[in-house]
Amino acid sequence: MSKEMQEAKKSRAAAKGWVTRSVKELQDLFDDDTTSFELLDAAVSVFDHRLAAFDEQQTAVELLLEDDTDLEADMDEYRDGEEDQSQTIAAILITIFS
Repeated sequence: MSKEMQEAKKSRAAAKGWVTRSVKELQDLFDDDTTSFELLDAAVSVFDHRLAAFDEQQTAVELLLEDDTDLEADMDEYRDGEEDQSQTIAAILITIFS
């Protein structure tokens, strides 16, 4: 693995960590009955920003991959655990904005 790929994966891992923390913050705010809509809306904005940063890092990794097999293997590696976060986020957003 090239040094450039190692750095890209390291940056992606850091960005994913921030997304995970944002999901936890959203869940905590959502579970608290006293949380205002404005606070939830601000937390969603932070989450959106962090998700965009993760997406940029993911794209950087994908551009460095040499073939489709590498891309599929990388996607499988990062797909683990993403579905649970996606379902949590979707449930929160549906409840907030419905």
